[in-house]
Amino acid sequence: LFALAYVAIDILSNRTPLQIFMSYATFSAHTAYWRSIIFEWGVANVIGSTEKGITGSPLFGIGLKEWIRPYYMYSGSMDNFWLVMAVRYGIPGFATVTLGYILGVAKIMRRDFDGNSALTQFRLAWVFTFLGLSFTLCTVHVWTSIYSFVFFFFGAGMWFITVNANATPEDSDAPQPEPSQPGRIRYTRFAQKPGPAERITSVAKARTARGLQQSAGQKPA
Repeated sequence: LFALAYVAIDILSNRTPLQIFMSYATFSAHTAYWRSIIFEWGVANVIGSTEKGITGSPLFGIGLKEWIRPYYMYSGSMDNFWLVMAVRYGIPGFATVTLGYILGVAKIMRRDFDGNSALTQFRLAWVFTFLGLSFTLCTVHVWTSIYSFVFFFFGAGMWFITVNANATPEDSDAPQPEPSQPGRIRYTRFAQKPGPAERITSVAKARTARGLQQSAGQKPA
């Protein structure tokens, strides 16, 4: 279906399908045109282009060197995360990142949490988030802390692949917390006064101890 739409757009439009996609995926026609130029020259940096005089680096990429672009593009910003992976690290590096991303999303999409509505809703939210992000990353680049943030949450969703949807709290091997007493805070770094139940218990123990001492001090008649 996607291939059919691509061919139909290519035949019926005077623009390329990529330019049409960019025009709808960006906020303005100007940024769409600019991103189409970035994509065209970025791909040329990967596979090479005789017309543009670029040799290309399909295996190892160009690393952190400046990429070849038109003379009027003063900024080296490349607003396409997936394209940056291919330009910097070559096709093998791009394939590694992309394949890991696709496999993670696909495996979670195939999980069936029938009977567990909470896990089903969590899975849908995670999948829709990263499916939308996949298209967003075609028009923006993420790096440093934002890169860590995005892929931290991507990795944080991998537990969906192995989680047991029918597990109950009784099946867990983790120790269960002790029930808290009324009037007591379970977690605190400050010393707390004994609660009513503890005071009653301590008084009863003291009385019992005194009674035992008195009984031990009496001589049998």
